[in-house]
Amino acid sequence: MVKEAKANGGFIDQKTFKTAGKYGFDSVILTETSMQILDGYIHFVRPLLKPRCDFVLVTKHGSQHSKLGNEMSKLVFDAIGKYVHPTRYRQIVETQSLHALNDKEHRVLSEDQKHCSVVAKVHYQRRRSREAAVKAHECLQKLQGTKGSEVDVEVNTRFGSSSHSSSTATFEPAIECARSENTRPNIDTPPRSNRFLSQGPQRRPLRFTTHEDDLLKKGIDKHGFGRWTAILRDPDFGFQKGRLADSLKKRAELRFLPNEKP
Repeated sequence: MVKEAKANGGFIDQKTFKTAGKYGFDSVILTETSMQILDGYIHFVRPLLKPRCDFVLVTKHGSQHSKLGNEMSKLVFDAIGKYVHPTRYRQIVETQSLHALNDKEHRVLSEDQKHCSVVAKVHYQRRRSREAAVKAHECLQKLQGTKGSEVDVEVNTRFGSSSHSSSTATFEPAIECARSENTRPNIDTPPRSNRFLSQGPQRRPLRFTTHEDDLLKKGIDKHGFGRWTAILRDPDFGFQKGRLADSLKKRAELRFLPNEKP
């Protein structure tokens, strides 16, 4: 995850979440401050863990932290007298944004918190998700006021910016890149016939039959929506030879999801 963020200028395009079949991507931004903290852990703490694994936190006794969510809930409850879970956190952010941000900024922040954007095409989903993440990050900075900058200064003071400059990706250019994607000039594409000729022989589409639609519906009832590989490999269902899990996904979205207008 950290390597992916460094390669993409701080962006992590998550593909595994509850509404992944509908929205495609949910982008997260790791700032330079976050990168510094993660790098400090990776280089100094992780090598001491036994057995070596991908957990990123340890307890005060030096053992691996396996229930971070429970501990954070207790810390928050001790501090404010209330339990704050992800849904409650979103409620707090949106409530505060109503008072501290304007209507446009509030809508942007709400879109990122709920991931409720209605995107038009699959190839626009990542860009739209990143735009929402970037704008929401700016709104959160405004909502935090000076507290966020104080944390950044504290982290930079402790870790030192010189050792970090060569190991992490620059965050600001990534934001500028995401902002400018919508303003890029249209690039002329080659004629349709030339493009198809250059790609070689095209695979003939494997059309779905009524029987396969029934099998797909039964597979969703049995394995759940999104378990396309499990449905395809289930011996109880006999799909056509050459059928792919991705085609099951597209067919299910077309047949069994309500049509939404952007």
